[in-house]
Amino acid sequence: MGAAFSANMVTSLRQVKIVELKDKLTELQKEQDCFYVICADMAKDGSAETAVGVAKVIPKDHYFSYKFVNLLTIPSTDYMVIANGFKKLVLAYNAKLLIYDANGIGAAMRDWLNKETTDESGFILEGLGIINPPDSAEHDLKRYPKDKTICYEIKSGGKVGEQIH
Repeated sequence: MGAAFSANMVTSLRQVKIVELKDKLTELQKEQDCFYVICADMAKDGSAETAVGVAKVIPKDHYFSYKFVNLLTIPSTDYMVIANGFKKLVLAYNAKLLIYDANGIGAAMRDWLNKETTDESGFILEGLGIINPPDSAEHDLKRYPKDKTICYEIKSGGKVGEQIH
């Protein structure tokens, strides 16, 4: 009570009015030099779902602007299902970056993203490279070409995280 914004007000603002599906765009809707970034907050407990946002990044002369063009959830706690969902979004949007929460349960997602997986229909999804793996994981990771090394892990641990907290 007494908050400036209610939970309902915030929820009502977290909606994308017109979802942009990259493979469904007409030539007029496609913007020059734009690219897509996918971001995700991992969930693993009970009925929690992984939240995913797709942002369109628009380069300007001296800065970048962005807008969220799709917000969705992945209703599973199975790492392979979640990794496959990420990989399919990367393919659908030809995303240049996949940023995900690698704290706690999210750390295991690295292995699933880095290796080839097969979806429920038997479609093979290539592995993706990790931009910033921890030193302890360097020898376990598969290397991919630069255009396939697009996964960036967000972690709040370590010295910087301690300073922030």
